[in-house]
Amino acid sequence: MKRLWGIEWTSGASAEAIQEYDWIDRADMITVTDCSRLVSQLKEEKHTLIEDVHELLQTDLSVLYGTFTDYGFTSEAGRHYFLSEMILSFRLTSGDPLQKQMCRLQTEEHLIAENDSVLFTDADNLELMKKMADSYGVCIEFGPRQTE
Repeated sequence: MKRLWGIEWTSGASAEAIQEYDWIDRADMITVTDCSRLVSQLKEEKHTLIEDVHELLQTDLSVLYGTFTDYGFTSEAGRHYFLSEMILSFRLTSGDPLQKQMCRLQTEEHLIAENDSVLFTDADNLELMKKMADSYGVCIEFGPRQTE
C-alpha cells in the first residue's frame, strides 16, 4: 500500500493548469502525486483552482464491494485509491478456523474492499470490528494509524 495525495480541482481549472505538472495518475478532476513538495507548491500557487487535497492510499484490490466509490475511486490507469482518513484496514489473524470464517462472514456486510487477507471498512467501524472479532474469539490486527 502506498500513501499519495489527490488534488481535487475546481470545475474552473483549465486542462492546461492541470497538465503543466507531472502526475502519477488521474481520475476526472482529481490528479494523483507522490510529491509532498508539489502539494505545498500547488496550495500556494493554485489555491483558487483547488477544491481539496486528499491523502490517498493506493493498493491492489481483489474484491470491490458496492460502497467502494463512497470511499475512493478507480483511476484512468485502473488503479484503486482510498481517501485514507475514511477507511480502516484490518486482518483476522488467528483463532479457530471455523470461528475465523464465521467472523469473516459477519464482517462482510461492512466491507468496502479486500486485498488478499487485508479487509477494508469504514473508519468509524473500529469498535464494531473489535467486538465482532472478540465475540468469535478471533484476533484482529489493524493497519497503520488505525489503532488510536
